[in-house]
Amino acid sequence: MRIKSFFFSTAALLLIFALVSCASTPTSSGPSKITREKAYYELYKENPSSILVMPPINKSTNVDAKEYFYVTLPSTLAKSGYYVFPTFLAMQTLQHESAYDSEKFIDGDVSIFRKALGADAVMFTQIDKWEKHGVKGNVQVSIRYMLKSTKTNTVLFDCSTSIVLDTSVDTGLQNLKGDMALVGLLVNATATAIKTAATQYVALARSCNERVLGGELPYGPFPRW
Repeated sequence: MRIKSFFFSTAALLLIFALVSCASTPTSSGPSKITREKAYYELYKENPSSILVMPPINKSTNVDAKEYFYVTLPSTLAKSGYYVFPTFLAMQTLQHESAYDSEKFIDGDVSIFRKALGADAVMFTQIDKWEKHGVKGNVQVSIRYMLKSTKTNTVLFDCSTSIVLDTSVDTGLQNLKGDMALVGLLVNATATAIKTAATQYVALARSCNERVLGGELPYGPFPRW
C-alpha cells in the first residue's frame, strides 16, 4: 500500500530549486533600492489593460509542452487584473491574419494585433527547457515571458523562470538486509521513474506562471480574483 501511494501520487512533488530572473527586478534592500514603478517604468506608463497571448515558442525537446503550457496562461493573467482575449477567438483571428507564427513577431512589429483585435499588449512565452529525468528523479523547466506594447513595440516586461521538481521516491525498502537491499533499490528506481513520467504538465506550467505572472508582473487595472 505504501509503495502504491508513491507510484500514483504526484501531488506531493517537492520543489528543490526555483529561480526568477527579470530584465528589471526591484531590490528590497541596499542604497540602490529600485521601486516597482521605476523597474517597470514603461509598463506603468502605458498601463495596458488587454493582452493577447501568443502560442508559446517551444525550444525544448518535449513536443507536448507547448500545448499544455498554452492553456494555462490566460487564467493567470486574468487573475492578475488584465483582460485576456479568449484563446479560441484569438486563434481564429491569428490564422485569418496569417499571424499565428510567434517566432515571426517576437522580435518584430506587433502593431497588427492592435489593429486586428484592439489588444494593448502581446504576451510571448518561450519554453527553453522541459525535461523529465526518470533516473535522476527530477523535472526541469525553463520559461521566458515577454510582454510587448502594440502601441510602441516596446518590451514592457521580460522575465524568465527555472524550476526543478524533485520526483525521487524513497520507499524505505533499500534499508533491507542482504540481497533484499538490491531489490529495494530497484523498487525505488522504478517508483521514481513512474512518478517522474506521471508528473502533470498543467500543474507544473501553472507553478511557473504563478511565480512570474502572478508574482513578478505588476497588477493590471482590473480587480484581481
